[in-house]
Amino acid sequence: MKLGALLRERLITPLRKAQGSPPSIARGGALGIWVGLTPTVGAQMLIVTALAVPLRANLPVSLAMVWISNPFTVVPLYFAFYLLGALLLGQGHSGWDEFRELLVARLDAFASGETGLVDTMLGLGHEIFWPMVVGSIVIASLVAVPTYYLLFSAARRAQARRKRDAPAAGARPAEESSGGSSP
Repeated sequence: MKLGALLRERLITPLRKAQGSPPSIARGGALGIWVGLTPTVGAQMLIVTALAVPLRANLPVSLAMVWISNPFTVVPLYFAFYLLGALLLGQGHSGWDEFRELLVARLDAFASGETGLVDTMLGLGHEIFWPMVVGSIVIASLVAVPTYYLLFSAARRAQARRKRDAPAAGARPAEESSGGSSP
């Protein structure tokens, strides 16, 4: 499937067909984008499914919005999360090469048997994952807030348009009221 078709199927179509109140749709979008912008790939759909009901968020919209992180965007997103988090934590990492070196060094040590799985995961957690979490929380929050207001406004406009375009309650379609033959 081509990228454009995939985006239409997973993101645009669910947003256009969203049913529910504008606040529910907006909460769904904000929740989905917030979770989608955290380093939780593989668990994002489960997380929004668990959170949508108690938050009264539109689940289909939440599920669609987590697709902000996908196989094409996950590496640049995670790297941006890492850079911001490292900066905020005072680790001062300088760029992609250092990020890659940290990751490769830890994974190589594990593959060669120098470190065990637990030591590797703890090292990755301290050097890479923790900065990623911190950076992602900041970015996710900065993106989720305007997402809520944009989707609220769009859902309200769509609701008004559907209401305006719907036939008046009790009105009969034109062919039924055209007067045809009487019994």
